[in-house]
Amino acid sequence: MNEDLLYRYNHSRPHFSQHWGSLWSDLGFSLPLPKYPLDIGCGTGRSSFWLSEESEGVVAVDPVKAHIDVARKHLNGTNIEFHHTSAEDLSAIKSVSAKVDAVVFSGSFDWVNTYQTHNSLKRLGLDHLPVVCLWSWFNTSDSTTRAWYKIFRKHLGALYGADANEVILKAYLSLDSARGSEYFISIPYSADMLFDFVLSSSYWRPSRPPWDGALLKQDIDNFIKERGSGGVVQINFVEIVVNGFLNEKPS
Repeated sequence: MNEDLLYRYNHSRPHFSQHWGSLWSDLGFSLPLPKYPLDIGCGTGRSSFWLSEESEGVVAVDPVKAHIDVARKHLNGTNIEFHHTSAEDLSAIKSVSAKVDAVVFSGSFDWVNTYQTHNSLKRLGLDHLPVVCLWSWFNTSDSTTRAWYKIFRKHLGALYGADANEVILKAYLSLDSARGSEYFISIPYSADMLFDFVLSSSYWRPSRPPWDGALLKQDIDNFIKERGSGGVVQINFVEIVVNGFLNEKPS
């Protein structure tokens, strides 16, 4: 995988709408803010860095070595420990598992086998910990965001990502005492930022032939001309959070 694309993907995605501490408080847990969260499916470290700002340390895992390599390179010297391993086999973090006091899935819960993940956590004595699952989606109730989403899908293909409702349903079915929250955020994007958004999102689909970059730029320029102001356009996102405790039922 192209390291530059991975890094650009990490930084072109919408930032988190809440700080880790305020989100935890909003979720209604009676427990104190976790100081050593386990970030499962950390990718190139975007969520890990967000967690690290209000934690004593973060244990971050991902099954793709290229992701971990980029994360280690760009977040070297932080309080994050990166491990190349999957949610279904967390034995690689056994030496640091005693520190962990919460489990976080940021955009990754739909990729894991929850039954195997629960068993993996259980083997480390972590199956009793609170779980927080986050996803960021385009808020297509807004007409401008809906118009951008059509361009986004046009250039990435109709199979981009999973259906939001299916993903959220999986979380509700997989967590005991599950409850959810929504947060909304609007972010200004320039033409270059939108181009990076599409380009970098293609990193996990290397088998797809490259699109016509000139056509993408033309679509973006027309979009900003029609929908933007001062060379930027506001794109709206909704952040979905589902939290509870991972149960033992297969999904």
